[in-house]
Amino acid sequence: YLTIIGVLILFAALYDSLESGFWKKVFVVGLCVISVLFIIRDVDRSRQWADPFAFFENELQYSEAPHEIHNKVGTLYFEQEDYASAMVEFEKGINLSDTNAEARFNMCLSYYLTGKLGAALSNCERAVQIDPELSNSYMLLYNIYVMTENLERAENVMKILNSMEVTL
Repeated sequence: YLTIIGVLILFAALYDSLESGFWKKVFVVGLCVISVLFIIRDVDRSRQWADPFAFFENELQYSEAPHEIHNKVGTLYFEQEDYASAMVEFEKGINLSDTNAEARFNMCLSYYLTGKLGAALSNCERAVQIDPELSNSYMLLYNIYVMTENLERAENVMKILNSMEVTL
């Protein structure tokens, strides 16, 4: 708000320095037009913030890391239990950057919850390759190995989890 006060003082000084009534009217009209444009932009941004999907869709145009935006949109779908749409967004993010362990974990969890254990397994294994400190991936990987009766690998993952001091 302090910058707004500074700008208003500047405008007041400019207005006061204008000599004729005509230029003062032009200045006020110009200031009103600029204010209306800022208000329209503010209302548009408020609308976008109200709808996270619209907000992130807009952010994709400007983001230097669009893979992260796709992961966030996928997470929004995931929270709504729309796993198919979530997986589409996670896949878009992974295609843009294959080194995002969080997106791989999210994809793994989506596949896991939809019963696609083979796809879940490959995404989980890739997530731990990318970030060996991501304990959530190991916990899910452990569950997948147990469910697929690959107990030797489950035991190896449990050792890793124990070394990380994580309990299930």
